[in-house]
Amino acid sequence: MVQSVKCELPSLVKVLLHAAKYPNVSINGLLLGSIEGDDVKVADAVPLFHTSVNLAMQLEVALAMVEAYTKQSAGKLSIVGYYHAEARVQAADMTPVARKIADKISSKQSNAVAVVIDNRKLETFLKGDMSEHPFDLFTKDGSRGWRREPSSQVSVASEGSWQSLQTAFASLHGQQVHSTLVDFDNHLDDVSKDFLNPKITSLASLSAGLKQRA
Repeated sequence: MVQSVKCELPSLVKVLLHAAKYPNVSINGLLLGSIEGDDVKVADAVPLFHTSVNLAMQLEVALAMVEAYTKQSAGKLSIVGYYHAEARVQAADMTPVARKIADKISSKQSNAVAVVIDNRKLETFLKGDMSEHPFDLFTKDGSRGWRREPSSQVSVASEGSWQSLQTAFASLHGQQVHSTLVDFDNHLDDVSKDFLNPKITSLASLSAGLKQRA
């Protein structure tokens, strides 16, 4: 049973930038990292879709490509979760589509998690209210399906904090970096575009004043 989800700051920045680029539609993506016992460590996020979050064939292709990428990490990375944001302001739960995709990920990684952006909390968070972060956590409880967990189980890892996340996002958003983010939809339109977004990972670390990994 998952007890904590510790996310590297750049991974959360990518999730927020994905939502910021497409504020009027639903978006989703994958969380990459590792699982140690009951602790999930999220190292990166891979943006997937914005045109339709329920594209079965494209999803299969995306999962295969991301899995191939993780295999190059010598066991350091695997798909450990799924993220989703609905276009509707009041939405703060897992939709049937989100549950279906999360189920697929969970079938290969039993302790995989799902993170849903709470749009109302996001609005206040981006205004500087650190009392509640906007990431709602869900875990799968066997045949009973996905259930909501305390949001306190989600935290920013290593040198980061919720304040540094807000600061990094605000800085990059102000520089229009979200407009350069590439999701898998964009990659399908132009395969020269890298939907892993390594440049944004570096920019997010620099904006938050974090040491970049080798």
